Amino acid sequence: MTIPAEKILELCDSWCEAVQLPEGGIGIGGESEQYRLLRNGVQFHELDYDGLKATITGLSKVLLLPGLNTVVDQDHFGLWSWCAEIILSRESGAFEDNEYELRKLFETCVRASLAHCKKPAPSREEWDQQVQRDQLIPHNAKFFIQESGLALAYLVFPLLEGICKKLCFEFISMDGRVVRCFSVPTRNGGTKDYDPNGRWNQKQCLTWFN
Repeated sequence: MTIPAEKILELCDSWCEAVQLPEGGIGIGGESEQYRLLRNGVQFHELDYDGLKATITGLSKVLLLPGLNTVVDQDHFGLWSWCAEIILSRESGAFEDNEYELRKLFETCVRASLAHCKKPAPSREEWDQQVQRDQLIPHNAKFFIQESGLALAYLVFPLLEGICKKLCFEFISMDGRVVRCFSVPTRNGGTKDYDPNGRWNQKQCLTWFN
């Protein structure tokens, strides 16, 4: 069953409204969970382009709520998994052969975001089996999984920078060398110019997020 993009956005907006408590704060329960995408028949691998865009937009609203409350659900795991499947497949051509490190960084970020993803246990027996498997994970690996969100927070910015340089290859190389003139806005409202033939501090852009 194909779910229209408008319906997906409507479900996500309804979830955000349902969790807002009259006295402030958020409350997640039966009222809000009826609007989850998976519960409403959304299959991420069946979405068309507009449906996928709507899902990314809608679930981004669901992910971060006022007060910096982050709520990750099976909907997010499903979406992130499918997006990674699309981008990392060889057929996509998203990464060139000489972009191995950038591809591995992207894959590592995906793994970190999915570190807590588990198949919902349909029975107490399967839930007990999951607990037993978790107990077999080495101590340091278990701790790293628990703090995967912290690791991800530090990995996504170099990934974002690498992707920006990849997409803007006409202006800048992966090592930060300027190959074509461009300007970027500064924090004080001005602009900074980069010129491959300019002064030394104009010929290289080490980071776009300083």
